[in-house]
Amino acid sequence: MNWAALLAILAIATAAPAETLKQNWVKRGVILQPGFAGPSSSKFVSSPSVVRLDDGRLRMYVWVADGSPPWLQGRHIIIAAENDAANPMQWKVISKGAMVGPDPAVKIRDRGVGFPYVLPRKEGPWLMYYGTWGGDWTIKQELTNRIGLAESHDQGLTWKVVREDLIPSGPHGSFDAGAIPSVGVLQTGKNEYLMWYTTAEKYVRFGEVNQGILHIGAARSRDGIHWEKLDRPALRAREVRRILTRPASRGLPF
Repeated sequence: MNWAALLAILAIATAAPAETLKQNWVKRGVILQPGFAGPSSSKFVSSPSVVRLDDGRLRMYVWVADGSPPWLQGRHIIIAAENDAANPMQWKVISKGAMVGPDPAVKIRDRGVGFPYVLPRKEGPWLMYYGTWGGDWTIKQELTNRIGLAESHDQGLTWKVVREDLIPSGPHGSFDAGAIPSVGVLQTGKNEYLMWYTTAEKYVRFGEVNQGILHIGAARSRDGIHWEKLDRPALRAREVRRILTRPASRGLPF
């Protein structure tokens, strides 16, 4: 698939009438509570990534933490649980320890990781894309999330970090100049991968809180490891124009 085809897909998806996008969902209740995996998950459970195993069971990779909110304190790790094929509401933890976690020697993730996205593959190792929590975010009052990559050679049971800062931020003023915390990836062919990633263009101060202006970027790869970014966002924040056209007297910091 080339860039023109990718842009066409994105244009169709974003232009579809609202009624065609409606889906019927039924809430089934909470399946994982804080603390379900012991102290490591005591304060925070978020961002599951679910894969179907060869025997029909599901495995869920989950971001958990023992501190809250996540960007201020705590240890942030990825663990996993599997369900009973006959009862999808029942999950059993298979890793209370970190499959991927913090490394004090690596500033980009000295506080840990989050937002897992696992891509199982028949040929080659499984891939896990994750967002990093690290660095001193208080300096600029901006989150410094970046994307890392881990590989598994035993079908997702153990993982090794192989790359950090997988999708570098763009230059100042670009739509992805700030944090890049999470991705979704599809393998559309043997040597064809597509990625959509969340990214912050900049931060705007509202009172005592900084809020990121977030967009969705897109990238393409032939191996799932080395990526070429699209020059423009796949989906731009709806609120950007309203925020950026406010009078300068409002005190925005740019």
